[in-house]
Amino acid sequence: MSSSIAQKFKNIGPGALVAAGFIGPGTVTTCTVSGASYGYTMLWALLFATVATIIFQEMASRVGIVSGKGLGENIRDRIPNKTLMWIAIVIVIIAIFVGNIAYETGNITGGILGIQAVTPDIPMIPIVVVLGLLAFAAMWIGSYKVVEVILTGIVVFMGVVFLVTAFASSPDWGAIAHGLLPALPEEGSKGILTAVGLIGTTIVPYNLFLHASGASERFKDPEQVSDARFDTILSIGLGGIISMAILVCAAANIYGTENVVTNGKDMALALQPLLGSWATWLIGLGLLAAGNENCCLQEVKPVQQPAYQPQ
Repeated sequence: MSSSIAQKFKNIGPGALVAAGFIGPGTVTTCTVSGASYGYTMLWALLFATVATIIFQEMASRVGIVSGKGLGENIRDRIPNKTLMWIAIVIVIIAIFVGNIAYETGNITGGILGIQAVTPDIPMIPIVVVLGLLAFAAMWIGSYKVVEVILTGIVVFMGVVFLVTAFASSPDWGAIAHGLLPALPEEGSKGILTAVGLIGTTIVPYNLFLHASGASERFKDPEQVSDARFDTILSIGLGGIISMAILVCAAANIYGTENVVTNGKDMALALQPLLGSWATWLIGLGLLAAGNENCCLQEVKPVQQPAYQPQ
């Protein structure tokens, strides 16, 4: 039996967590650099990545709901051959381990960019040490819920500002429509790397484990698959729209100028039509919040590690 619209909105959760996970410093930076360098040309990569993410994450949520287990547990239980099972386990552990190293590196880098956007004279090493100590303290104490809510609110606010600025910047809607069609800029090799970056910051493989586990905890009845699908499409769809808005802001306000995006202060140029001198502060606070919010998400992820248990 399908739920009412009100109930579907009430059950939004795992998909929103995934969306909050991929709208981090890496996404903001990559989308801004892409828009500033190539205009609207690479919008198709974000459209593709958003649709692909919805498909993959919806599949992961269905696996979690129907089985009541995360992907790690399913891999452990569904592969009868022990050799193949151990190969799969090793691949998964390596993917999660390496992926999370890159993920946290991006988070810390985002925090550095955020602080240096408003205080460029502070050296990088002290910032890294302070951010590392704060992240360690949050994990050690475990009292990160309130902090996570505050940081999430800041990131959501930054996303709304990008959306409003995208419309306020009077973008070229014809160029936007053309940018949704697959094409690469004249600098072919650089364009390919940019497309890979845009796709890679949106389609995050270890989010599949997060989503399956979160869905198995939130939705106990297989008939709630439609609720989980609504959550996935709405949350990740909005995340993709925000990513596109970031690229549009940069394309409308930076592309074609002599400005080159090399730091957080340069990124603020994309928001100046709406915020003026306050743009630097919002970008700085937003990058700092996005990086530390994703650190909190890493701590609360209910990912079951696929450990072998003898029968």
